[in-house]
Amino acid sequence: MMTHKFSFASGLFLIIAGGLMVAYNALATQMGLDLVAWRLAPIEVAIVALLFVLPPLFVPQRRGLSGLFIPGMPLLAVSALLLASQLLPAGFVWSRFWPQLIVAFALGLALCGGFLRKIWMAVPAAMILTFAAALQVTALTGWWWLWAGLWVTPVLALGLTLLAISAVRRSRGLRRAGAILSITATAFGAGLIFLVAGWWQAAGAVAGITLAITGAWFLALAWAPTRKAPTQVQA
Repeated sequence: MMTHKFSFASGLFLIIAGGLMVAYNALATQMGLDLVAWRLAPIEVAIVALLFVLPPLFVPQRRGLSGLFIPGMPLLAVSALLLASQLLPAGFVWSRFWPQLIVAFALGLALCGGFLRKIWMAVPAAMILTFAAALQVTALTGWWWLWAGLWVTPVLALGLTLLAISAVRRSRGLRRAGAILSITATAFGAGLIFLVAGWWQAAGAVAGITLAITGAWFLALAWAPTRKAPTQVQA
């Protein structure tokens, strides 16, 4: 009963809000108030975004509604950028903070996975989030040459996520895979950035440290006690 009432109220609110938006924009256009209509754009987009985000929050037992976070979070980011572009120069906002749209998409995936209790959805969410973070750093600094090494950030995120999942699942295989990916991605990315920047000694130091860490890890595996397979009892 509660779900039906919520669906009816949401649908009625959507129809009324949409009708008012269309009527207001049409009236504003006829009266030459395009600027006013544009200034209401962040509110309009935010209302639509909340129509996506609120249902899974109000009806958490309907886990299938959590998929609405995926379009809802980017729409909230769009409304925030539209509002910021009214307070600051629009070119400044969109040229430097557009990666926040990708960040919001990653957060939507993470929220969806959390509500569905699907731990493996953390993998694409983390990979997309780190990719967006790298884009945000370069968009703010203008140092696009960093992408010589930043392209490995999704691989690093994959390794770190596997390490986190291995702690939950207590899986030795996931822990080893996560460690290999994390160490390899960090060393490879840092080495490439140092090479592009002309810091040859730093690149050599990264390679040497990586080799030493890998060697120590293999020694630890060699000395680690092996589990004996259980013996079968003959009848």
